[in-house]
Amino acid sequence: MNLSQLANIAEFVGGIAVVVTLVYLAIQIRQTSKTTHASAVATLLAQYDSPNAAIATNVETARAFRLGVEGSSELNPDEKMQFQVLMLQFMAVLHTAYEFRSEGILTEAQWQIYRRDIAEFSGQPGVRALHPYFHSYYSPDAGFVDELKRMESENAENAGPTFMDAIEK
Repeated sequence: MNLSQLANIAEFVGGIAVVVTLVYLAIQIRQTSKTTHASAVATLLAQYDSPNAAIATNVETARAFRLGVEGSSELNPDEKMQFQVLMLQFMAVLHTAYEFRSEGILTEAQWQIYRRDIAEFSGQPGVRALHPYFHSYYSPDAGFVDELKRMESENAENAGPTFMDAIEK
């Protein structure tokens, strides 16, 4: 075997090595992408669970949230603040879910779960009173504000029983 043949074999083996490396990198990128996607969804779930857990595990917080949603005048200043903070947490989750859907991290079906859950509350009197604040808070993101407005108009048109109504019966 002469030097020219050895060079050809080395070039061929080098080409194979490049292809194998590219395939390996593609697999690694795909796995990293899946891991990042799963991590993003897990973070969103944790964000969503935080205000829900506060409501579910603390009677005073649950009361403040319920009365706030109803738009009750029975809320004291601390309860009003608590309600507003809870609603901001829910809006932050909805905004994150909206962004994730826009980026393809959430499917349309996954997005609709968050949207439907929070939309139910957005039509209630106490939450409607906060709509102008939400609009100004998220104004740089016109797409999200448009989504909030769609939710508001849908709630005005479909003002049927809510989850809160169902559990009161």
